[in-house]
Amino acid sequence: MSNIWNLLLPVSMVVNTIDKDCQYYQQLDRGHNYYIFNKEYPQNYSAGSSCQWIAKSPKGSKIFLSCDDVTMPKSSKCIQDRIDITFSGSTNLSESHKYCGEGSFSLITEENMLSLTLKTSKRSPGGRFLCAVTALMENTTQMSMNEFAAPNVQPSCQCGWKNDKRIVGGEETLVNEYPAMAGLITRNGKHLCGATIISSRYVITAAHCVYNTDVNTLFLLVGDHDYTTGTDTGFSAIYRVKAYEMWDGYNPSNFQGDIAIVMVDKINFNDNVGPICLPFRYTYETFEREEVTAVGWGQLEFSGQESNVLREVDLEVISNAVCRQDVPSLIDSQMCTFTEGKDACQGDSGGPLFWQNPTTKKLFIVGIISKGLGCGSAVPSENTRVTSYLEWIQRRTGEFFCSA
Repeated sequence: MSNIWNLLLPVSMVVNTIDKDCQYYQQLDRGHNYYIFNKEYPQNYSAGSSCQWIAKSPKGSKIFLSCDDVTMPKSSKCIQDRIDITFSGSTNLSESHKYCGEGSFSLITEENMLSLTLKTSKRSPGGRFLCAVTALMENTTQMSMNEFAAPNVQPSCQCGWKNDKRIVGGEETLVNEYPAMAGLITRNGKHLCGATIISSRYVITAAHCVYNTDVNTLFLLVGDHDYTTGTDTGFSAIYRVKAYEMWDGYNPSNFQGDIAIVMVDKINFNDNVGPICLPFRYTYETFEREEVTAVGWGQLEFSGQESNVLREVDLEVISNAVCRQDVPSLIDSQMCTFTEGKDACQGDSGGPLFWQNPTTKKLFIVGIISKGLGCGSAVPSENTRVTSYLEWIQRRTGEFFCSA
């Protein structure tokens, strides 16, 4: 394991209960992974263990924390064994986020310091944890919608599964093949845009799908396949949209910054409805030459009939440099796809571009369908690059997202 958290600098101001032999500090270099874990890992920690790790990244950067293996006793409000996390790096944990139970999660800090403290009870049966931290470049814009500030820790979660039980040039998916797929609809059931579930309260879509739209007219459809019948699956449900927030820099004239967060009441998860994985660990990936899958209820051809059933099509991601030959205005936070005779179309907007990790088979949303010239034309389609907005998503929702 390279770049093991081999911390040598002592911490002078810590919580009194911290073991003085288990206090660490690390200055993070950009692009390097550092690991935090109980000193007995992969064995369990001992009852009464208490350790603290403080990390600081370069000025103008954020810290990405990914905890992939957490196995701890679960308690109400995590009053027993827990991991305490503060984003500022302060040793005062009164404003910390608490985590316990089994699962994994990821987050990005608001500032360039982070404190992680392991606290266990004297009667603890033991547990273990393994986390990684990385310094990321800052790219944020201040937002103003207070409704998105409430934290919602998910102590045990899964993401990105696909039920293998097939848009222009595409094919029909299987019923509930993509549990994270959702749709924005009107009060009378008319399909507007695609969306993707990222947690039990939030989905992401394209900003142009909600631009200048009265929130009271929007509803979210999940777990459906043929949205005109309501009989092909027993897992479809409709939720009233409570609020939405567009990226502050969204430009409706050229669709740059075309991303929005939509908030609903708690979505009931099951084997056929659940969140997609967010690509935190792929922040630096361009996905050039990778195959992604566009999913939606959009038109089968330009200005043609919309599909009642959910359809999918596999597309190739092309480099931004190549795409700019046809789309000179393209910016780094956009992603282009092009496969001859295949494309997303009108009505697919806001829906996902899914990428599947070839090893874990987990699905990640790496793009949001945004705009194109016609459908299936010789010009590449433009999509919103999700990795460019991960810190904003995490900050505005206050969620701890699943890590995969």
